[in-house]
Amino acid sequence: PAVGSGAFPMGILHKLTLALRRVDPDNSRWERLQREIAGDRARGAFETGDKAERDAELDEISRIFERYRDSDFGRKLYLIQNSIYGVDIQPVATQIAKLRFFISLAIEQTPSRDDADNYGVRPLPNLETRFIAADALIGLRGLQGMLTNDEIQALQRDLLANRERHFHARTRQTKRDCVQQDRRLRGLLIAALYQNNFAIEDAVKVATWEAFDQNARHAEWFDAKYMFGVENGFDVVIGNPPYVVSKDARLRSIYKEGIYGRMNLYGVFIQRGLQLLVEGGQLAFINPRTLLTDRYFTNLRMVVKRDAELRGVVMIADRHNTFASVLQECILLQLERRETPSDSYPVNTRAVHLPSDLTNPLATNSENSSRVLLGDKYHSAFYIGNSDIEYDAMDRMSAAGVSLAD
Repeated sequence: PAVGSGAFPMGILHKLTLALRRVDPDNSRWERLQREIAGDRARGAFETGDKAERDAELDEISRIFERYRDSDFGRKLYLIQNSIYGVDIQPVATQIAKLRFFISLAIEQTPSRDDADNYGVRPLPNLETRFIAADALIGLRGLQGMLTNDEIQALQRDLLANRERHFHARTRQTKRDCVQQDRRLRGLLIAALYQNNFAIEDAVKVATWEAFDQNARHAEWFDAKYMFGVENGFDVVIGNPPYVVSKDARLRSIYKEGIYGRMNLYGVFIQRGLQLLVEGGQLAFINPRTLLTDRYFTNLRMVVKRDAELRGVVMIADRHNTFASVLQECILLQLERRETPSDSYPVNTRAVHLPSDLTNPLATNSENSSRVLLGDKYHSAFYIGNSDIEYDAMDRMSAAGVSLAD
């Protein structure tokens, strides 16, 4: 969510590409995995009966890895296709993100003099269904229930299959055919939703969402299964949500259990981020330090303790050297989604004075969650000390049982 110009997903792409290069230098295992994914997608997820189309996708995988055996092109292409997604309420932000990914793929290709083969340059994929303009904070409450209906599920599978074809479309006519097929399927979908008593207003929102329209305004809702085909949640949600006080009554109503007093959007994004994760999934955000102790975030900290485990907090001790243009003191927050959080687990903490400090593993301090997650008496604050001495002092003060407020 709040993908912005794509800096965070691009960072993920680079890190995953580096990891793949280290563990699979000749791309053999990565190619085998893509063939398995393509086969599973054809046989199960989309149930297409077009054998020629299935064979064509497998042949295309073979051609890509044959041509780019020693390149990162195949690694990046299939990471983008199967693993990386972005949402932002501003269409221009998603356009910039797509451009960055286009450039990242383009630089992995080596041109030739063969004009019959497009001078050795493979047409880049169409990323309209990987980076979308939508309001990630708003879901359609009845949509998941409707998506269990057999007729609606079949239409959704056809829509997702058509959008995968568009991802790899190499000609203008193929793209046009995919767009027309998308419109036809959405027409059938709106009728099916209406016949199954789905609210007509929401049915119209679902069926009129134009995945391929670059000039459309953002969708006023977001659903990972319908828009991306991600059924059970994401493994990682990463970003830098806006630090803005909002008076939006609709958001306050939706996320009221995590709001105390004024509502800051970064707190809402934390709640929404946890909702979007699979069990055990990781949320990694840059957000203000106020989350840790500010009384306005008491309810949010209670939601976090109920739905997640606090895995790590990096304190930006000198923001001028790390985030020069940021006025607020910030932290790097890592949460792990848990239906039933453990009563005791390690929390990694550290203080960063320079960006280079982040790569120093010796700077990490691990404390038991019982010393970090304070109780109701301290408004459920997250206490991040700089050393064992500070935690020991806090333990003694807590044991005394008398606070300044008392």
